[in-house]
Amino acid sequence: MLEGLFKKQEQMKYDCYIASGWFSKTQLLELEMIKRILTEQNAKFYSPKDEYTIPADATPDIIQKCVDDNMAAIESSRFVIVNTRGKDVGSIWESCYAYFKKKPIIFYFNSKKPFNIMLLATAAYVCKGARELRTAVERAMKDDYSGKEVFIGKIE
Repeated sequence: MLEGLFKKQEQMKYDCYIASGWFSKTQLLELEMIKRILTEQNAKFYSPKDEYTIPADATPDIIQKCVDDNMAAIESSRFVIVNTRGKDVGSIWESCYAYFKKKPIIFYFNSKKPFNIMLLATAAYVCKGARELRTAVERAMKDDYSGKEVFIGKIE
């Protein structure tokens, strides 16, 4: 019943798990930009959007498999990038799970709005644009989290 909905997922190791919505044009463009930056760094990444298609009438078994696969991919990733565009609840949940699993989190926050203080406290990096994200990914690929800059901006 679940065959064909999910890609075959062996116990893989990833450099990065991407937590991002893809439900608006802007979210989709930002997700593709994140994937390009990771590809430039030869990073092996897991993007839920590319891993499965969940039908609107998904059964509880299908939904649970989706959640289980995402959690396993977070656990087997070295770090996580979270796109905060639109405050996608799924992406924020994934960041909480990553924090619980002690994974470094890079937040992509391309907005003039205040940044959430709880997310700030759990961040390895907060990136306000592609250039900052590229630098954070370069550092993360070297397991270098020593260059954490002070966040400059409003918080909520």
